[in-house]
Amino acid sequence: EQILSSPKSLLFHLAVSNVKKELVIVFRGTTTMSQLLVEGLKSIRPGTNFLDMGGVNRYFLNGHLVLWPPVEKVLMDPKYADYETVFTGHSLGGALATLAAARTAKQGLRTGERITVYTFGEPRVGDAQFARNYDSMIKDSYRVVFRRDIVPHLPACAKDKSWPGGNETSRPCDVNVTNKPYHQGTEIWYPDSMEPGSYYMECTGEPRGEDFTCSDKLKFRYQQSNSYIWDHRHYFTVRVYNYGKTGCDLLNLNESQASLDMEVTVL
Repeated sequence: EQILSSPKSLLFHLAVSNVKKELVIVFRGTTTMSQLLVEGLKSIRPGTNFLDMGGVNRYFLNGHLVLWPPVEKVLMDPKYADYETVFTGHSLGGALATLAAARTAKQGLRTGERITVYTFGEPRVGDAQFARNYDSMIKDSYRVVFRRDIVPHLPACAKDKSWPGGNETSRPCDVNVTNKPYHQGTEIWYPDSMEPGSYYMECTGEPRGEDFTCSDKLKFRYQQSNSYIWDHRHYFTVRVYNYGKTGCDLLNLNESQASLDMEVTVL
């Protein structure tokens, strides 16, 4: 099933496995760099309360509210009542997957134990209070980050000023500043490659959700913006947007289309 709703750039797909008794709800991500810029600009606005869980980004919340009614309809369908549910998405789609999973658990449509979340290149969705409440409900939530993808580090978190040494750009996020952007879930960081068998780290250190031994320790420089955006667009050796357009068919994926566009918008 495929559902398209306004705004027209937002889309999700539903896959049903009757064998596994599982629903997989996939949210499409950012399709253009101009859209990334809009997200970045709107990300500086104050957070909006989300189901008394904490503050979340207004832009992501608006997209969630547009897409939620058809998602809720699927989750409330009696024939899927005993189905496990997986939410997933890349970039903006990851943010939408997180909010859909949070609402699903909060409204009791599924227990947290029956929800799994996998996101790829997901930006920070909410504040530290939202992250804490989310993590208390949904344990199996994983944020995959490729190399130096910059989007998972936006919007910027509040830095822990008590961290010894370093400067403002090399300190971990401060979990005690509850009204600033902060990640939920567990980061899975691929620091070098995403070829089959590549090394990755399951980031369960401190601070929780923003493990400073993983991608949070990176420093980003303006001069290397092209490479950061390339990493965001490419996960598991394919350009995500083009891969989706082929119906996730690797045989028909035109690798020439997977090259980095030269037009870059710096956030």
